[in-house]
Amino acid sequence: MSLQRITDSASTVIADLSAGLGADWAINTDAFGLQKISKDESLFHGLFTYDISPKVWTYWVDGVLQHIPNVAGRAESKFGGGLFQNTSTQGSVTRVESIKAPRYQPSKGVIYSTSGAISQSTKLGHRRAFGMGTTENAVFFELAPDGATYAVVRRNHSQKYTTTALMSSFPLTKEIPVGAKALVRTKTSPAVIWTDVSTTVTAIDNTTNRVAVSPSIAVGVEVQIIIVWEERNDITENLIAEGLDISKNTLWDIQLGGGSANISFFVRSANASGVPLGVKVTYENLGINTEPSVPNPAIPAFFEIENVSATDSAEMLMGSTDISSENGVRRDGLSYDSVSNPNDPVITVQDTTNDEVFTLIVHNPQFIDGFINTREVHLLRASAFALDTCITNVYLTYAPTFVSGSLLLKENNSGSHLFYDNNLNASDTVARNAEIDTTGLKAVYRGRNAAKDGIQITKPADEIEFLIPRGAYLIITMQLAKDKVGTTTAGTALELGLGI
Repeated sequence: MSLQRITDSASTVIADLSAGLGADWAINTDAFGLQKISKDESLFHGLFTYDISPKVWTYWVDGVLQHIPNVAGRAESKFGGGLFQNTSTQGSVTRVESIKAPRYQPSKGVIYSTSGAISQSTKLGHRRAFGMGTTENAVFFELAPDGATYAVVRRNHSQKYTTTALMSSFPLTKEIPVGAKALVRTKTSPAVIWTDVSTTVTAIDNTTNRVAVSPSIAVGVEVQIIIVWEERNDITENLIAEGLDISKNTLWDIQLGGGSANISFFVRSANASGVPLGVKVTYENLGINTEPSVPNPAIPAFFEIENVSATDSAEMLMGSTDISSENGVRRDGLSYDSVSNPNDPVITVQDTTNDEVFTLIVHNPQFIDGFINTREVHLLRASAFALDTCITNVYLTYAPTFVSGSLLLKENNSGSHLFYDNNLNASDTVARNAEIDTTGLKAVYRGRNAAKDGIQITKPADEIEFLIPRGAYLIITMQLAKDKVGTTTAGTALELGLGI
């Protein structure tokens, strides 16, 4: 039997789409000819009503992750908005970044929205930026040190090496754009977490496309070289021409699509006469570029203020922030994962000093394969069991000092890129029974389970999220109840949802 291609039943429509999609353009309708309707669905919203909540935001000072975001003089709530400040020291940087990095949903647009009256918008020597992104890729507005206002797209390309000799210079197969920066990250074995603090870029040669580093990198090290550059559009004159004063209340929006879609920036306010006006800038990608519009569109919201060359400090007061999906869904599905203690051997808990013994540690690393990790990790359920009455504790911390002595191993088979320690040796045959000093840690959960009875800590509702932020450690400990003596055996399990 042969197949025959029928051509006379097909039709071709050629249309000019510069004025939008017309009624004859079928993408406006579904497969049955019914009109499509687009509805925005909020994926993230961050408020500053009382404080800059550590449950929603992470806080960085001069590149160092802090424990508590709400700190007077750097980042705090004021008049219901977020007040972000640097200091008079050049190089001082304050960055507040959302814990959530909403999953990008293919074929759906993304809208970032914020507002603010930036009273010191023309103050020289300071850089203020806000939008979505990381140091690797981003879309954001920038008030530059020269007083200009820019709409910025940050892009990257990368190349990986495994060194076979001592290397101080790395050639790249792709061209390095003029003005680009290089990020170098390394790790020495599968069990070691990627780091970007041990190597410094000393030179970038745009002619030979080489990156020089110091100190030299030893043999057998995995190296990820990431070239980052920015495309910048100065919108200062457009704002002036329209009579828009960004030191007064202004709406700032960014619309983007992953893959090949265009990226648009919107600034909306009113002139002195109260007439609503706006400026729109679009970065065209369709039919022009050969690389993705945003390499990683699952990126957090951020606010950043930096002292570049000034002798005084600066600030910006911004309103709430929202990231919405155009016609998408609030939750696009999580992939299941779990970590536990093997049934045999189990962890021994003893009453010597009623110290806590950690049974499980899960670490969501800063980097995945040398790139900034923006995957969301949700705690769905924690389960604990003991032969005698024990207290089960759950902690969340960014400080690695609380897990010193742990043997973090990568979950190689699950694809989660998480690191864990189940308090056993590498072959899961000997329990280490390591006690842990929890002084200074605040438990996010503490419960008592009776003898031979399990306890489950379950996320109470779909609308409530328990996120393990990137760079954080989730620690499960158990301790024998104070009215008990002797020893007992115990075990725990964690069930996780991964935003992949």
